[in-house]
Amino acid sequence: MRPELYGGSGRSPLFLLLILALMLAGGQAHAQLDRRYYLQRAHTAYQAEQYTDAIATLRDYLDYRPDDRIALYLRALCKYQLRDHRGARRDLDRLLEQHPFAADALVLRGLVVGELGAPEEGLADLKQGVELRPSSQHIRFMRGIGYFMLKDYPAAIDDFSVMLRGDPAHLDARLNRGTAHLLKGDTLSARRDYLAAIIAHPFKPSPHIHLARLHYMAQHLDSAETQVEEALELDPKSGQALIIRALIQSTSQKPRKAIETLTKVIALMPQNSMAYYNRALLFMQLEDYRQAAHDLERASRISPRNIFIRYNRALAHLSLGQLALAEQSLNIALAIYPDFALAYGLRAEVRRRQGRMRASEKDHDKSRSLANRYRQGELGELSDTTRQLNQLIAFEDGFSTGDRALDEGQAGDRPLPMARIVQGGEQAYEEWLPIRYLDSGQLGGLRLAILPPDAPEGHSPTLPALDSLAGANPLLRPLASYQKAVADIDRIRFAPLDARGGIPSGRGYEPIPTGRADYREPIARLEQLRQATPSPYIDYTLATAHYLQRNPARAEALLTHAIERWPEFAEAYFNRGLIRLILKKNEEACLDLSRAGELGVPQAYRAIASSCLSSK
Repeated sequence: MRPELYGGSGRSPLFLLLILALMLAGGQAHAQLDRRYYLQRAHTAYQAEQYTDAIATLRDYLDYRPDDRIALYLRALCKYQLRDHRGARRDLDRLLEQHPFAADALVLRGLVVGELGAPEEGLADLKQGVELRPSSQHIRFMRGIGYFMLKDYPAAIDDFSVMLRGDPAHLDARLNRGTAHLLKGDTLSARRDYLAAIIAHPFKPSPHIHLARLHYMAQHLDSAETQVEEALELDPKSGQALIIRALIQSTSQKPRKAIETLTKVIALMPQNSMAYYNRALLFMQLEDYRQAAHDLERASRISPRNIFIRYNRALAHLSLGQLALAEQSLNIALAIYPDFALAYGLRAEVRRRQGRMRASEKDHDKSRSLANRYRQGELGELSDTTRQLNQLIAFEDGFSTGDRALDEGQAGDRPLPMARIVQGGEQAYEEWLPIRYLDSGQLGGLRLAILPPDAPEGHSPTLPALDSLAGANPLLRPLASYQKAVADIDRIRFAPLDARGGIPSGRGYEPIPTGRADYREPIARLEQLRQATPSPYIDYTLATAHYLQRNPARAEALLTHAIERWPEFAEAYFNRGLIRLILKKNEEACLDLSRAGELGVPQAYRAIASSCLSSK
């Protein structure tokens, strides 16, 4: 279970006060007016939760003053809200190189590093922040979160208590301390904290949700239901409250009612992977394995590194006799967490049914070996083969609740755009790459889809320098050749519906599967043009053609070349990030996507939210 960070948001009083204090502190007289203008504009966007706008403003300013402490800190804070933890750390590292004793930056970096899967390293920053400002209750609160992430609940309780001594009504410190008590096994103290939070904040649903969880875990279902009703009266669209109601219904032997409730959650919060996961387990109880597999597939797209989802997805595929898909899901789970003993055990069964006895025996032995090491205290609980992974989940750890900085429109369960350069203004359609569907790792299984022209989402890059490219070399006339190659690609990729016997859908065109297309002719034209008139734009378009030809390695190399020629080429970073996800170069991919977002491609943060989080 994750702690509350000021209502689940980095827009905490601590961070806001630090930014304002730094802005008012002033700096050198020169360029002070410009500095204040940019920082105030970015800060206003940040307060309005318009994080990409704030990042765009700060990018313009940091191009002018790349080491400005406040600008780097504020941009890191925006990136943290957008879950771009790698980008946030990059900004904070640069800031701390210049100002190693900046307590505010140390605290934020501690949280960011913890989110990146290194809570011990993050706690070191948080401890240093406390040493620099020992009287700061807010920094003690943040350090408490660091201890919480390390499951050092007694130390977390001590830090949250310091915050509460100075501010007894501090909601998140109260809830966090209650949850730390609960996870430590002290339900009485947890209940006291939750009740105190309800009294201090009678119009907030979160204390009721926490108390409902406590009652549900103790199997006091009537009391849990009462608290759920209180929470829903305050917020009828609370996904967390509805999930607990579904758990209560399931425990009360009403699985179909629970499915109906979770369906409401999914309608309200399409990015809530926990709702899909729990609904899938209910479908499995009803032996509807096909629907369960579908829900688990959706959940794995939202939370691709959650091994519980992968494990149960394998169970569903196994029940359907889909042995290859079951093995594939387990392979991914084991790549994420190699000591996952139950996954080895289940894969042993899958391989036994495939007739691969030697591989099955090897997996079985590996599962037993990990279990023995767990019993000897060498490994964590995920190596425990007695653990039950088919139970409904009440806590969010490793799941997405769909309620962070990216709204549902931005973070919906849709494929991500593969940007493409065209001449002139906005594109009439967008290319979409189903990056979250790539469990198979086989590029030949991809399909393309067209976004309607009136859709508000989507990044439409243009080619502002294309005309000048033609004028620079009138003998070669590369513009005409470039346009011919692009037209050829479009002709291959998109065919009129009437010409293919399809039913018009109002769009007029439909995609052609990549496996039935041959882009060798436009690739040859673009390669010739690239030799005659080198340009990052030609590299970029040629990379798209090679991607469509199912040659992602060549596409990656071309995009790298484009970026070398133009280090600010945002769309090239974005596309290279997506292609590197296909190539399983996740760390490099996430850094590319972070840079693309920094340079002004907001869709990059959708990709980061779906594929770059450190979770189970």
